[in-house]
Amino acid sequence: MNAPLARLVLLAVTLLLTGCPSSRVYHPGDANEQQIFSAARRDIFPEDVRANVLGYRAQMLLWSGIIREVRPVETVQGPGMEVLFEHHYWDFIEDYSIQKARAFLSPRGEGRFQAAFPKQHAPPPEHVRVDDMAIVYGTPERLDADGRTVVLTGVRFKTFPKGLYATDIWDYGRDFLLKGDRNDFRVLRVPLR
Repeated sequence: MNAPLARLVLLAVTLLLTGCPSSRVYHPGDANEQQIFSAARRDIFPEDVRANVLGYRAQMLLWSGIIREVRPVETVQGPGMEVLFEHHYWDFIEDYSIQKARAFLSPRGEGRFQAAFPKQHAPPPEHVRVDDMAIVYGTPERLDADGRTVVLTGVRFKTFPKGLYATDIWDYGRDFLLKGDRNDFRVLRVPLR
């Protein structure tokens, strides 16, 4: 079964289990994000970049994750923030049902990545909190000194408060996202609240 068909089957099963009145593919908030979203690759993950940073330097990537650290930093374009994220797989489907969470992130992911953003390309500081979800647009720059943290040249990111995502509903990985492999997907619980 191909990936789009597998997602539709999964969505149908979810609708039956949850009574979910509406699910949709993530929709960017404005025209600028729409343009970046259309150009960004969601099929390249942190492990791919770790294996070949130079090979992906020209790629605009879109990753999802959870904010782990935020610190002020001076960027080439002035004051900004550097953010450390923990990558989590996401199918970019927003689910609107009786539960508060709209994004069902997988508890799995591919480690840490970070990016610096000038003030004009970041959400207001009061919307950037540790443990919130983020979707991050950027291009690979290098690996940090630890050899594991991918450093992106940040282009833009968007946050979602902690209650609007969950990591304990579906468990899936790259084989499910890229190939529709149902062996790489498990329902952890039915979202009831």
